[in-house]
Amino acid sequence: MTLALALALGCSKQGDEDDTGPAGRSAGEGGAEGGDSGADAVGGAAGEGGVIGLAGAARQGDPASAGGESAGAGAAVGGDAMGGDSGVGGASPTGGGTGTLCVPNETRLCNGPGAGLGAQACRADGSGWELCDCGGAAGGTGGGGGGTLGGTTGSGGAAGAPETSSGGAAGAAEASTGGAAGAPETSSGGAAGDPVTSAGGAAGDGAGGQPPDPEPGARVIGHDDTDFAAIPAGAITAAKQTLHVAYQHTSHGSQLITGMSSLASFPAYGARYAWSGSGDDDTLDLDDGGIPADVADLSQGDTEDVNGDTPWVVGTRALLDDPTNAHVNVVMWAWASINGHDAQRYVDNMEKLIREYPSVAFVFMTGHAEGLGEDLTENGVHYNNELIREHCRANDRWLFDFADIEAYDPDGTYFWDAGLYDNLNHDAGNWAVDWIAANPEHDFTSLTLGVEGFAGTSGCAHSDSPVEANLNCVLKGAAAWHLFARLAGWDGATE
Repeated sequence: MTLALALALGCSKQGDEDDTGPAGRSAGEGGAEGGDSGADAVGGAAGEGGVIGLAGAARQGDPASAGGESAGAGAAVGGDAMGGDSGVGGASPTGGGTGTLCVPNETRLCNGPGAGLGAQACRADGSGWELCDCGGAAGGTGGGGGGTLGGTTGSGGAAGAPETSSGGAAGAAEASTGGAAGAPETSSGGAAGDPVTSAGGAAGDGAGGQPPDPEPGARVIGHDDTDFAAIPAGAITAAKQTLHVAYQHTSHGSQLITGMSSLASFPAYGARYAWSGSGDDDTLDLDDGGIPADVADLSQGDTEDVNGDTPWVVGTRALLDDPTNAHVNVVMWAWASINGHDAQRYVDNMEKLIREYPSVAFVFMTGHAEGLGEDLTENGVHYNNELIREHCRANDRWLFDFADIEAYDPDGTYFWDAGLYDNLNHDAGNWAVDWIAANPEHDFTSLTLGVEGFAGTSGCAHSDSPVEANLNCVLKGAAAWHLFARLAGWDGATE
């Protein structure tokens, strides 16, 4: 069952449709041994045609002087499942007034009555979230009844959610012609959380003072983004010259690093895909594992303190508030097992960071395959991945779709619904074994199995047996370069 179908069914309880209760979660719920990391990133990056701002990670809402935190600094995103305001948030500014709890008109998924999946929008004054609406009707006004949550309608109607009884669009901000559906505007018309605008003009362009409507999913990097040869040389150079990446992960998240290291070592490519922890000598500056947090990945960090902050948020703030790290402009966290975790808490906490550090690009991530297919049990693997995807599409956030890269072979054949595991085994075999056997001369095969002067890729965490499964890391390393090139301003179009 798709997420769109779940929304169409209204706030019914997720699980068995005979109402006997939700399906049980698989063994290992709460984190696979060794853990992975799922980079969570959000907006805040250079859009198409722009270079990410290098002004440093100035935190929004820091107190100007002693005497308390300003409104919005560390404010909890959201409220309870029914849209009520959370009691946790930034302190009111001196002199009275209520702190902003969310970005006006921002949208997110939510759990409605009966633990059903729905949508809710931030109130116009930012004081909290509207009630969770499960979309029982067929879409909102305009554009043929709406689409999926956060999608754009034909001519500016409410995207993907029916109107509430008071006439407000639930789950997506209404977009005037040329506006970004689901993405709030700043006072100058730019999308909130983006240090630079996407291709199409400066903030404020477009009808009604809104930026041009982004292509749905334009900032999502997935299985269609593994052709590293398609990335222009100038985009690779721009990434090396402008990006300073901090990436935190455990074993599964290391798959990106393993794949990037293979690309950097492959003789035919020279230094084109070189990276280092310093960014010296024409390399991409990528600090692998350099975020000072009490947890090593998102799965270990799925808890909140008294301020409603996860430990990875606290650690990320420590990194970015240190003046010696003012150059860092991309932050990524990866998951271990995403199964059984609170993806809504994850996206809410990511949004806090996006608002506090608008010059930094935060990259969201999905979680790896665990043989559970398209089961939408609440907080299960597919449920969480779909929630994260919908959030990123609705709010124009950067997403490295870890799961999507595993779900398809390089020819585009889909395996997620066939009992796929993280080493690419599925019900009928292993798709990496089959694809490499059918494509012995392809660069992906050479990178995986090796050629003269290159031993091949090995040690791909959780995906090195059979040996062909190391292709998993190769593809994720290639997709990582697509991500970095896009963050540096490439629009994704081939030369």
